[in-house]
Amino acid sequence: MKKLLYLSFAFPPGIQITVPGINPAGHKFETEMFLSIRNLFDIKSVGVLPFYPSNLFSNADLKSGITHDLILVDKRPEILNRIISLHLLKKYYLQLILNGWIPDYILVYNLSPIYNNFLVWLKRHTRRPKIILLLLDSAQLGSHFPILKRVRYFFKPLVIRDLKMLPLFDACVGLSKSTRLYFKNKDIPFLWMPGACSLDNIYEKSSYDRNNTGPIQFGYFGALAPHSGIIDLLKVFLKCSLPIQLKICGFGRLSTDIAKMAQSDRRLIFSGLLPTIEDCRRFVGSCDVLVNPRPLTHGNQNNFPSKIFEYAICKKSILTTRISGVYDVLGSEAFYLDEANLEDSLHNFLDSISKIDRNELARRGSIIFERVTSHFSWNHQANSISNFINSL
Repeated sequence: MKKLLYLSFAFPPGIQITVPGINPAGHKFETEMFLSIRNLFDIKSVGVLPFYPSNLFSNADLKSGITHDLILVDKRPEILNRIISLHLLKKYYLQLILNGWIPDYILVYNLSPIYNNFLVWLKRHTRRPKIILLLLDSAQLGSHFPILKRVRYFFKPLVIRDLKMLPLFDACVGLSKSTRLYFKNKDIPFLWMPGACSLDNIYEKSSYDRNNTGPIQFGYFGALAPHSGIIDLLKVFLKCSLPIQLKICGFGRLSTDIAKMAQSDRRLIFSGLLPTIEDCRRFVGSCDVLVNPRPLTHGNQNNFPSKIFEYAICKKSILTTRISGVYDVLGSEAFYLDEANLEDSLHNFLDSISKIDRNELARRGSIIFERVTSHFSWNHQANSISNFINSL
C-alpha cells in the first residue's frame, strides 16, 4: 500500500463543535474525504490549527475530525508561530524518514504559508515524494495584483503568492473546473473533484416535510458572509412584493444584519445557527426550493460550494449559479441563475418558481437526489482520487 502524508487544516475529533464558526465547510469536507481514502493508502496527517486545543476529547466521535500525528499552530504573533511550526514540520518529516516511513505522496490542502515554505524546502531534496495540491479555493488566482501589492508580498516573511507556488506541484486535485487552465498551461496533471455527498446524512423526506399549501417557501442554509451571495438574495427578496417566504439559517458575521432585516418583513424568517441535526431537518422540511446565490466574486470561480451536496441530499428543488461546475453535478433539473446579471436573474426566478406546482418541484428534487447520490458519493470520489494519485 502506497504511503501518503496529508497536510491538513481539519480539527481533531470533537473540536469543531466547540468552535462552530471556524472553517465549518472545509473541516467537514476534509474529514469526509480523509475517512473515504484512509483505507486506500497508508496515511499519516498533520494539522494546522488557529489555536492549540487544550483538550483533545479522547472520547469524541472519530467521524467528527482527523486524529493528526502532529498539530501545528498558525495564530498571532503569526511570524513567530509560523517559524516554529515550520521547524516542527521539517523535524517531523525527517524523523519519519529515519523511522523508515518514507511517503510516496504528499497531499497538501490549499496554499498557505507554513505548508508552502515546507514544500519549498522539500523541493531542494533530490529524493522526494510526488506533491499533490488539493485546491479548494484561492482568492488570488485570476485576480489582478497591483505593483504595490506585489512589493508588499515580496517583503512579507514566509508569504508566497499562489501563482508562484503552482510549479512546485506534480499534480492538482481541484474543486473548481475553472482552475484547470492554470495547471494545463504548466502541463501539470489535474483532476476535477468537486467534493461529494455523505450517504450517512441522507435526509428522510417523509419524516420532516410539511404538507405546505400556502406560498412557495425558499430556503438558504450555510455561510452568512458576502462571498455566499446571501446579501444579493436578501436585497432582491426585500424589494419584491411576491407572496413567498424566505427562510435562512446559518452562521457568519452578517447574522446581526440579517436578524434586523427579518424584523422589518414578516416574509423573511431567520433562525440563526440551528443547534441540532433534527432542527436542520425540520428547517429543510419546511422549504420547497433551496437557493445557492453564490456570485462571481471573492475568488468563487476557484472553489466549489459545498452546500450543493448538502442541498442535493435534501431531495428539494435547487436554484443556483452554475460557476465552478455546478451544472455538471446537479444536471438539467436544477434552476440556474445568470451570475453575470445576478439580481435581475434572482428576481425573475423567484417570480417564475413561485408559480410552479409543488409536485413538479418535488419531482425535480428527487431526480437531483438520485443523480448526485449515484455519481458523487465519497466512495466514488475516493476511488477517483486514489486512481489519479497512483497514476502519477
